Amino acid sequence: MYTASMDFLREAENQCILQNPVLITCPVRLIHDLKDEDVPWHISMQVAERVLSPDVDIIVRCHGEHHMAEKDDIKLIVHTIDDLIDKLTTMV
Repeated sequence: MYTASMDFLREAENQCILQNPVLITCPVRLIHDLKDEDVPWHISMQVAERVLSPDVDIIVRCHGEHHMAEKDDIKLIVHTIDDLIDKLTTMV
């Protein structure tokens, strides 16, 4: 269980990116697990809607957890980063 002070929660609200456009124009990949108990998966959808980049993908996992620490999770992260590097190097 996590404990958070009211000051922390107020500051988090001030930093909330879901209220304004997210000024990112490069390719974006959001990886989220449906079983994430810390952050609901629909938050990734809301973030994706606000990112200004025309290239935003959401990768939804069905098995995993918030920390994405399992071997298959790490493989997915590495593969996703490799794909982004390939994409960015061909854009130059």
